[in-house]
Amino acid sequence: MNCSCVQILFILIFLHVDGIEGQQNNTTSPTNSTIKPANVSITVCGEKTMDTINVPYFDSNETHINTNKTRMELNIIERTVNCPEGFKTVGFAEEDIVGFTYNSSLIYLHEQRLIPPDQYCVKASKSGNKFRICYKIDANLTMTAQAEIVNIYIPCLCISTICYFGSAIIYYFILKVQDEHKKCFVGYSVSMGVTFVFLILLQTVNTGCDILGSLFFMFIFSSFVWLTCLCADLNFMILNFRGDNKVNRFYLYISLAILYPCVMILISLLITPRGSPDVPNSFMKNYVNKNMCHFNGNNLPMFFVPTGLLASLSILSLAYSFYMIRQNEKTYRNNFNWLEKRSEFKYMFRSCSLLMTTTAIWIVDVSLRSTTNFGNPYIFDSLEATQGIFAVAIFVFNRYTRKEIRQALCKTEKIKPPPIRLEDLINRFKDDTISDEEDKSPVILNI
Repeated sequence: MNCSCVQILFILIFLHVDGIEGQQNNTTSPTNSTIKPANVSITVCGEKTMDTINVPYFDSNETHINTNKTRMELNIIERTVNCPEGFKTVGFAEEDIVGFTYNSSLIYLHEQRLIPPDQYCVKASKSGNKFRICYKIDANLTMTAQAEIVNIYIPCLCISTICYFGSAIIYYFILKVQDEHKKCFVGYSVSMGVTFVFLILLQTVNTGCDILGSLFFMFIFSSFVWLTCLCADLNFMILNFRGDNKVNRFYLYISLAILYPCVMILISLLITPRGSPDVPNSFMKNYVNKNMCHFNGNNLPMFFVPTGLLASLSILSLAYSFYMIRQNEKTYRNNFNWLEKRSEFKYMFRSCSLLMTTTAIWIVDVSLRSTTNFGNPYIFDSLEATQGIFAVAIFVFNRYTRKEIRQALCKTEKIKPPPIRLEDLINRFKDDTISDEEDKSPVILNI
């Protein structure tokens, strides 16, 4: 009897607990099936004339943003947007806005940060809603200075592009260069010219960005390979200043300039989830065009590590060239071959060093600007945009190349004196009236 009572008691307790759990499940299930719309507070610019907005809301919290889009309810507020120091309000269309987050912040398409609700407002218009966003202005630049840079930066890029292609044309078609060192400069000029063409396109259009970015990625790597070959070839020329070892090195150089960029772009496209090239966004200047191409930038070491490796090889090659020049000055001070070529070697070393310096400044500025502001961008952007002008000044307008160009352009076939018959020559020498002042130039017999 006691045992039966105990069993009944346990059964009642079990049924009671099970009933409670069932009630809890029944009460919570309707709540889970209905998701409450997110409340988004939007500040309007001016009068409250907007009811809807075509911008999605992303389920998010303080630490994560989910890619799932959910419904939202607009809470429209009329207030003035006061931008913090260093920011100015700039207008953008709805297409430039990715979406809203949990605290009514904006995700702006072309800037890797959340824009808080007190730093933007929305203005309704016939063509669509316009967002006025507090956009960060570089500390060293005013709006007037930015407008001046736009008027200088793109034209300088175009001039540099012309200078690069012009240098290649002069070296290849006018000077008809034969030695490998000058051919390396031709390859470098062509690669940099194409690189600047795609750099201009990336900052002026926003279609086909992945294709343009991939081509830019390949040609900037190709130009770095050519620059490394240019510096390394100087080592070979100094070691072989007597001209004993005549090795055709150009095929090796051109193979490296083609294969290295192809391998890098394949790796970049394979390891990037969306198949986008690893082009740093700091190559593109925000003040040029707001609707320019932008890239994910998730794997920037894929760009900076290989370029840093090539730049390091170039610097080491130049350092070794400097060392060999000093050593040969002591060892071969009485050698005719060295005395004949040492001035040219010193000039080539200075030229490659200046070229490497401008390129290094460009890459260092791009790498630092990916994470922080570096110095006055006006100065660095102007320097980077005029690289082609520096190249043509160093390699074309120097005294050695100017002399070669002048000789190539002014080279004319010497006019031969007319032929003279044998009997006329005999009569000439028989004539006693020929004076000493008469022309004694050689004559050509027409026998």
